Amino acid sequence: MFYIYSILLPFLILFLLYFIDGKPRIRRKIINYLFKSFIALIVYTLLLYFLEMENYIDSGWAVYSLVFFLVLSGVLIIPFKLYYLFKKEN
Repeated sequence: MFYIYSILLPFLILFLLYFIDGKPRIRRKIINYLFKSFIALIVYTLLLYFLEMENYIDSGWAVYSLVFFLVLSGVLIIPFKLYYLFKKEN
């Protein structure tokens, strides 16, 4: 179940957002897509955490591996998002 919770479902979320938003072609849209997926994965990680704390699921280290992935991806995505946000205003 660890691989389903930590790998399969996050990739499914990414693919669903990709097909809902459409294919991003320019850098700004790619950063927006990554930021939307980052927010969706944060919500998924919180949901997984609360389900594990209430003993509905037993995911082991899945929450911690997702948090580690989200911290690293957040360090990369958020500065780019802020850069394009301030660049748009100028």
